[in-house]
Amino acid sequence: MVHKRVLILFIGILLLSTMSLAQTPLISFELVDSSGNRINDVIAHIDSEMVVLVDENFLRFKSDVYGSIVEIILDDPDTAVMDYYFRGEITESMENIVFVPISQVRGSVHDSLDNLLGNTDLEFDCNSLSGIEFPKKTDKFGGFSTYIPVGECTILSTDGNFIDKAVFETKRGDSIELDLILRDKIDSRSNFYWIILIVVIGFLLYKFKPRKKRVAKKGHTRRKLKAILKTLNGNEKQIIEFIMTNGNASTSSKIRHGLKIPKTSLSRTLDRLESKKILIMEREGKLKRVKISDWLLK
Repeated sequence: MVHKRVLILFIGILLLSTMSLAQTPLISFELVDSSGNRINDVIAHIDSEMVVLVDENFLRFKSDVYGSIVEIILDDPDTAVMDYYFRGEITESMENIVFVPISQVRGSVHDSLDNLLGNTDLEFDCNSLSGIEFPKKTDKFGGFSTYIPVGECTILSTDGNFIDKAVFETKRGDSIELDLILRDKIDSRSNFYWIILIVVIGFLLYKFKPRKKRVAKKGHTRRKLKAILKTLNGNEKQIIEFIMTNGNASTSSKIRHGLKIPKTSLSRTLDRLESKKILIMEREGKLKRVKISDWLLK
């Protein structure tokens, strides 16, 4: 009799859990790339699980995903490898998910005798706004594999004594194979003298010209923001320039009235800039405050 009651209680809990999940509302996000183009006819890998897209370029989640960090990789069956990448937090203010177009690179690192070099340092100079975490070392077999944002990319490898690098450019869905051969010797003595010289010059500048250090920092910030502006489209550029002229912070309503941008277009553009880590958005009641990301102001 006791076992029967336990069984009935377990079935009841299971049914309640199933009903609760069924009642969780679904939310849809439009899929666009970093240029604002819609993404259609792809397969989504969400945190390594595969989901076939439905309703054209919309992806559906249960609403309890809000506040979660998710990694989504989109695959266009017409290309060799994966095509789009997103990693970030799903928030209630988002209307779409902005993806970075990607390609894939596989490579190996050898010494001059063609021996594979495991656990060797790697450095990637690609689009830093993509959010992709690049490998820092080769695996134990001397290989590496990663997604990279489209465009120009430089990969450098060194074992401390020798160095090699590859510079290349990719398009969405490309599959790149690389071999890095460490045969260019690093002149460690020359590097040591340069380090000493830089340290001495830095100390003298700090000691005798402390005021100019702050000016140089502001100039560096301006150069960094100008470089970012060159990569943005019309509305994105106008919004960043408007926020910069208002002390690097504003509200969405001030931006909308100041630039005469429709509310829906403004919301999508702000979400796109936030996904690129150029802007930070904070809610204060019904007010949406927008500011330049701290890393761009340092």
